[in-house]
Amino acid sequence: MKYKYTIMYCVYNNSETLNELYNRTVKILKNFDYRILFINDCSFDNSKEIFEEICLKDKRVQLVNLEKNRGQINAILTGMKITETDYLISLDADLQDPPEIILNLIELSENQDLDLAIAGRKSIEDNFFKKITSILHHKLISSSNKSYPSNGFNVFCVKKKIYKAISLIPEKVLCL
Repeated sequence: MKYKYTIMYCVYNNSETLNELYNRTVKILKNFDYRILFINDCSFDNSKEIFEEICLKDKRVQLVNLEKNRGQINAILTGMKITETDYLISLDADLQDPPEIILNLIELSENQDLDLAIAGRKSIEDNFFKKITSILHHKLISSSNKSYPSNGFNVFCVKKKIYKAISLIPEKVLCL
């Protein structure tokens, strides 16, 4: 069975990567039924203008500009609320996780009928402070949940029944 996918990118000041990200995504998904959803989390660079250009040339691309920056969880929830495809695949727009990983997630989802697939990171490429806080955060979570990837994850593929259920959880509960 062929499914329809939404590829969601949460964006915060990623103008330098957006065109490459879009081009690589379109190239790898040429044989799939998909749409691309950019959630602009109140970027103050020229990300919005780049999105608008992309949207003009490709009707499969949708842009949501958030009025206020309230973090990645809020951006993801916004995407979950408006998406209606069989699967939602979420990645950050900074290219730390290559968009080509989408193909692995699609293959897993279609072949194994998974409700959720995540891609754990092999390493973290951030500045020293962000790297240390990320490592501590992930160690804390993984100490209580042995199946949590040790370096965390920012990439996931989730079936519609799951992302719709998550989108009903009040933001205040998820952002505590």
